[in-house]
Amino acid sequence: MRHRGARVFPLLVVLVACGSGNAPAARSLVRDSAGVTIVENFAPLAPDSVAMVVDSTSMLEIGGSGDARTEFGRVAGTVRLRDGVIVVADRGNSELRFFDSTGAWQRTVGRKGAGPGEFDMIGGLYRLESDSLAVFDINQRRVSVFGADGTLKRGMTLSGSLQDGFPSVIGVMGEDLLVLIETFSQSQQSGNRRDTMPILRYPRWATPALPLGAFPGWEMHSEVSRNPAGQIRSITNTILPFGRMLWLGIGKDRLHVGTADRYEIASHDSTGRLTRLMRWAHAPVPVTDADIAAVKQQMLEGFRPGAEAERDRTRGMLDGMTFHSTKPAYDGLIVGDDAGLWVRRYNQPAVDLPARYDLFDPDGQWLGHVTFPPRFTLHHAGPGYALGVWLDPDDVNYVRLYRLRPTP
Repeated sequence: MRHRGARVFPLLVVLVACGSGNAPAARSLVRDSAGVTIVENFAPLAPDSVAMVVDSTSMLEIGGSGDARTEFGRVAGTVRLRDGVIVVADRGNSELRFFDSTGAWQRTVGRKGAGPGEFDMIGGLYRLESDSLAVFDINQRRVSVFGADGTLKRGMTLSGSLQDGFPSVIGVMGEDLLVLIETFSQSQQSGNRRDTMPILRYPRWATPALPLGAFPGWEMHSEVSRNPAGQIRSITNTILPFGRMLWLGIGKDRLHVGTADRYEIASHDSTGRLTRLMRWAHAPVPVTDADIAAVKQQMLEGFRPGAEAERDRTRGMLDGMTFHSTKPAYDGLIVGDDAGLWVRRYNQPAVDLPARYDLFDPDGQWLGHVTFPPRFTLHHAGPGYALGVWLDPDDVNYVRLYRLRPTP
């Protein structure tokens, strides 16, 4: 972010002995610009770029045993409590399931329904500082809070609609609820667009909410159909392939915001004030003709028999799209228990590549990368472990816990 008339004062240069001769290369530069810390990372601090080593086999896997209590429809979130208990939010079965530190089932909480403690469509699972659990129900716009033992403590229904801005819980900052207001304008013209979306903080879940800022959301493509008189018949909206998206990482007292336009993440304090810009060196990855062809094929092969007309409309829409020349800078953010930031590298459309994350310490220093097996998505990271979901070739969900070891 540029500030008109602001003076830039270099504060600190971090040097490590890499390169040749007696002139060590600077791996990062930290400076101040009108009260905003800017961290420029030129190279990872790890000499071989590997921040952590992931064991070749997981230390724990839940799923695939044939027991209905360990079979998941679709995992919407998973967290690890301080005593080692793993909680899984299963959207497919509208349940929370608790497993002990060995992966043994303890209890199941919730069911399909609209009553207290019941779910219609689970959108996310978040751990509060008190080790309580917040579960967001998309269709009911309701947040339910459960204790670590699965007991329902309280609930909160959010106001809003698709027309005036749909509220979507994105996490908790300490004990405060953070909500993104999803706004999608109805464009009158075909083409690409990106709407701005505000984020609100509910201190201790109380109203009124405090605004933390408004940020570019997801890039969309609109296809507008008109009759011979020029009147609109229909508007079709879809997420733009290779489009930029809003990614958020939430810590105890900090909100990290990434728009994926560039290799940069902005950090804001609990009031929404910008406190830091973190950047790192990467060459933009081009979008090739083969990438575009692969994405089109993926989108078209999902139609059921008998939906040929809809598939043809989608093919026409894809053929008329304008794609970016480069891929998004990244594809997700996770804040670990130690306040480290995990940034997932973009690898679409090749879903079977290893899952690689860039790891940054709480000060924004680029430590290096961490590589997981293909089709693994990180949900929760703590000291020495990483918890997430792995998909088998049939897209069956497994919860896996990996041990993280320091680089030898």
